Amino acid sequence: MFRVNISVLKKIGSSGITHWRQIVLLMAPDTETYVLRSYYGRKLQNMKKEDECPIAEYAFALRDFRSLTDQRCNDGYELVEFLCAPMNTKSLAFFKPPMFSTPKGEKLHNLFLSNKRRLAIPISGGARVYVKIGHETVCSVKAIDAQGNHMILPRNVNQELELCVKLGKMECAILEGYVEKDRLMITDIAAINGMECTTAFEKRLAIIEELFGKRSSLSVCKPILATQNMLNEFDENRSLSIKYYVVKDTDSGFEQADGYESKTFILPNFYSMEMVVLARPEYGSRRYKVGLMGRGSYHAMGYATSNRPLSESETVTVNFTGMSEGEVLEAWVCEDDSYRSKSFNECDIEQLYEESMCWAGRLNY
Repeated sequence: MFRVNISVLKKIGSSGITHWRQIVLLMAPDTETYVLRSYYGRKLQNMKKEDECPIAEYAFALRDFRSLTDQRCNDGYELVEFLCAPMNTKSLAFFKPPMFSTPKGEKLHNLFLSNKRRLAIPISGGARVYVKIGHETVCSVKAIDAQGNHMILPRNVNQELELCVKLGKMECAILEGYVEKDRLMITDIAAINGMECTTAFEKRLAIIEELFGKRSSLSVCKPILATQNMLNEFDENRSLSIKYYVVKDTDSGFEQADGYESKTFILPNFYSMEMVVLARPEYGSRRYKVGLMGRGSYHAMGYATSNRPLSESETVTVNFTGMSEGEVLEAWVCEDDSYRSKSFNECDIEQLYEESMCWAGRLNY
């Protein structure tokens, strides 16, 4: 459902209490049928749905929307004018997450031959998410993952996003970010108040900071200059806590999913090896014990986090940022095995002796 039109009304009662009402006309994009909903509450952020009426034709839906708005005005409510202009939410209702490109080898290294300035966002964990604010009611918050599947945000994140809605300033937006545990790091903004964001990346970050900064559960990413040194596994400044970087073009607007190869790309900061699952995690944990095969037996290499259930003896691709005392650091199971070297036998411990061949940022694939 996406918003076709909205009326936001308020009335201050004799006792000084403010009463808020919303009248929202929504459309289902797949069937082009309409729904008229009304909401009431004493705060804009926690209005509850009072009534809902399905309507087949737009002409009748618009008639009933206007009639209900006029009725509330006759009841003493004041129309909040600046909120009631229809927004360009139809195209945004069909928003699809862009696919970041994953250049490798020579293609990845060649990106740094030019003097083009790019910014790299350090990613230490979490899942990529796109958040739609205000696309149904003023304070509605919905989230999808990088594949476009619906997902539920932590409650505290949801509540703080609702509090960021400011009448006449930020009423509708699409955010890009990474959610981990009970926090959301915002990395970009795709649209605001019904308009796609076409300004340069650093200006978009300034908008994000102004609208969403200074919240306990929200943070704004701190990108750094992308350089070719980031491809060097032996760089003394390489951080083992960073799994990869999301590199953005500083001159372009937010990239929509248009079918072309994205200018935004992943710059890896990890090794990738094929390993075997040695033991399942304890109840409630997602960390599996993994290892390599050498001289007829398995050698434990530490623990890797997985987003899906794994079986013992299952072969998986494990990415990790480095090693310490014979165990992998910041390791996770990855479904994409394209970074892994195919030069070794399955789960062979020989991978450790040729570790540079397993570096995801290597020149030769």
